[in-house]
Amino acid sequence: MALIRISDMTTRKRNFKIFGFCWLIIFSMNHAFAEENENLTEFGDAMQFILPLTAWGATFIYDDQPGRFQFYKSALTSLTITTVGKGIVEKTRPNNSSSKTSYPSGHTTGAFLGATFLNTRYGPKWGIPAYTLATITAYSRVQADAHHVDDVIAGASVSFFSNLFWVTPFDSNITVTPMVIGDTTGIAVTVTDGKPKKTRISSDSKPKYRYALGFGPAFMQKNEFTSPTATGTTFDLANFEGTTDPLTTAAPTFDWFVADRHTLSFTLSPFEARDFGTFSAPTFFAGQVFPANTEIRSAYRMTELDIGYHYGFHSTELFDFRVGARLAYTRTVLELETTTGTPVYAKVDDRTWLPMVSAGMDIKLNHKWSILVDIAGISLSTDKQVDGSLLFSYQFNPYWDAAFGYSYYERDIETSELTNHVQYDILTLVTGYSFH
Repeated sequence: MALIRISDMTTRKRNFKIFGFCWLIIFSMNHAFAEENENLTEFGDAMQFILPLTAWGATFIYDDQPGRFQFYKSALTSLTITTVGKGIVEKTRPNNSSSKTSYPSGHTTGAFLGATFLNTRYGPKWGIPAYTLATITAYSRVQADAHHVDDVIAGASVSFFSNLFWVTPFDSNITVTPMVIGDTTGIAVTVTDGKPKKTRISSDSKPKYRYALGFGPAFMQKNEFTSPTATGTTFDLANFEGTTDPLTTAAPTFDWFVADRHTLSFTLSPFEARDFGTFSAPTFFAGQVFPANTEIRSAYRMTELDIGYHYGFHSTELFDFRVGARLAYTRTVLELETTTGTPVYAKVDDRTWLPMVSAGMDIKLNHKWSILVDIAGISLSTDKQVDGSLLFSYQFNPYWDAAFGYSYYERDIETSELTNHVQYDILTLVTGYSFH
């Protein structure tokens, strides 16, 4: 029987909604070679310290010693994971600096450390302004060319998960207690003085929401471009120097278990690379001719927002099956510019919608381990997409889970603006948290 704090459930829902709104803003980010706003950069530099210091200071305002210890634990966890992650990944920053500390974003980790704590511990009056400032901080790192979008997603998610693990609400002034009087059963609702309470209610129901982050290296196998479709020269970005190959990934997924067997999912998947290369012959791209044997810098970003529905049905004690549909909105941006000789610059920015069908199966090895198989795709006259995954999943408890495995992504689109054929092999790690 699971035990769930009433105030925890309310706070988790609020965090889920606000955090999801933050990703909608981050989804709109589109910055590569544009000029940096130094004031915005300085704002982000400050917020990485101001927001966590504000969270720490709030524990003194409320004379909240338990909350202060929760903040310390969340901060230690978040900053340790981000620091170790930077050392393991050693990802080059998009500005091609000598620093290989791009993934995850430390600024974003610090800002969301403060924002998530303030929202969880002290409510939306603190949390909503803090989340707004943290999201601006994330954007400031992208526009400063200091981080890719997946870097800031990873940094924010580290703090979000640490907060989920360590922090509980302070303003728990409503408690619900089961009671039995004779043959009558019911609940007692108590309004208290607003101090943290340990009263819990029992629940055997299934979770209502889940937040998961899929991350790992993505190996570009092909990325062919032609722009415009009718007259452009076809070239393959996979042939450029792979300064960000393999790419890092950070794909957040929000699941909403609407009803028994019915699930809505929202996934944001950014793929981004900055590379250098040359063309062996003059290449016509987006209205400009790039000369042969001249160094060219490329900035590539493909961001997909995937909205999905699936219906699950239980077949046996060992197998669960699901079928559904997805709608993928994809924004593809490619910028090219010469780094020597006569300046030449061109950009293509294209958006497409693509419907897909999906199917999946869970193979239960035991009460902890499962094999998850998912595939989705569509094939139309000029557009097609297929992606799938094979993951080994481990359920730590009713709330926390993790998985690892392989994912495949292939997409072929054709519009008047461009033709793009992209293919990735992805090694995937997933961390998930489910809640009511």
